[in-house]
Amino acid sequence: MSHMRTTLRQLAGVLAVGLAVAGLTGCSLLMPQTSEPDTTILFSHSAPVAAVDAILARGPSTQWSAPSVKEVARLPEVEKAPAPVADLEVYFALDSDELRSDDKTRIDEWLQTIDTQPLAKILISGHTDITYTREHNAGLSMRRAQVVARYLSDHGIERQRMRIDAHGPDQPKDTNTTEEGRARNRRTQVSLDLQP
Repeated sequence: MSHMRTTLRQLAGVLAVGLAVAGLTGCSLLMPQTSEPDTTILFSHSAPVAAVDAILARGPSTQWSAPSVKEVARLPEVEKAPAPVADLEVYFALDSDELRSDDKTRIDEWLQTIDTQPLAKILISGHTDITYTREHNAGLSMRRAQVVARYLSDHGIERQRMRIDAHGPDQPKDTNTTEEGRARNRRTQVSLDLQP
């Protein structure tokens, strides 16, 4: 019995990983052949070992089988987690804080993807390359973050959901030794904070 319990616990661990990868919160796997109404054993990625213990507690005389279609239809629906929302990066011309029309289109597309996260905070971080002085870049990175925040606000995002940070040249995304790298550093990054 001890070896069987260990093997079932290992199986439950593998099953838990599989369910977590599949994004399921619960899945009916086994049902006892009995007339008792509430005997479905549910495995979930959060408690597979407890489910194994419940099966073992029924003892070796219990017969197990896959649930019928009718029994599966009684199971509650599994809610899928909203798809993750990718960060948005808006790039700027040298010494500019103006949004270009293609940037506005990308922001509009991003806004459609965050409908699934109405309570998430929105983090807006302005950045610059190393051109100009540190003081100039601090102000420029703030203006870049503010222009994106203003656009989001004008398109229905409440200001209290937003947090604005300005980093100047201190958090480069790429090298500052090439024009291409500097262009990638002149940006505002927008991301969601899903913490309550």
